[in-house]
Amino acid sequence: MKNITKKTKVKFGFMLFIGLLVVIVFVSQLKDGSDDKEVVKEPESEELKIDEIDQEQLKEIEKNYKDSDKQVDEEEVDDADDKNEEVTDEEDDVGYETIDDEFDFESQIIEKVGEKQYKELLKKSDQASKLLTSNEKEGWEEVATESLVKDIKSGETELLKANKVDSIDVYPTEQFDSDDVFMGLIVAHDETTKSYSFIYKKVEDDYLIDNIVLMWGD
Repeated sequence: MKNITKKTKVKFGFMLFIGLLVVIVFVSQLKDGSDDKEVVKEPESEELKIDEIDQEQLKEIEKNYKDSDKQVDEEEVDDADDKNEEVTDEEDDVGYETIDDEFDFESQIIEKVGEKQYKELLKKSDQASKLLTSNEKEGWEEVATESLVKDIKSGETELLKANKVDSIDVYPTEQFDSDDVFMGLIVAHDETTKSYSFIYKKVEDDYLIDNIVLMWGD
């Protein structure tokens, strides 16, 4: 009986020792696990904070970059628009000057014959237009060459036969020849309009009409 009791005590003591050892190991592992979790969590928390800061900084940098880039683009566009406007203005000025030079027939005639002679051409053209529109064969000797006077009197050069003349406009026109001078004439009559060209030829120191050309009209 005593032997059995002693064995039981020994067995119980051994099991208690094993149990205490297991508890110590379990507690140790639990503590180690808790420490590991804390160790793991702290870097994660720190990394999260760093990531949040980095993201905010990146967003701020990106925003500033976009704003500055947009401002640069707008400035470049404004500069380009200003340059285009300057170029366009210059081109327009050049274009208008070219057009004015091409259609400034009065200056072209004055440059060719002089201002005094140009005024004489206007007077002769006005006189000839009245003879032409009135179908008058007499009086051409003052404004026309001998050959043209002959053609008018013979009927080879036809004059205008109009019942009613509404308006007569004499004007400088395009110069088609370097030697001759061209003057234009528009006549409105009998509900229609005709355009003529007086071609002046230099005779000694004077200019006389050498030909009358119907440019357009019925």
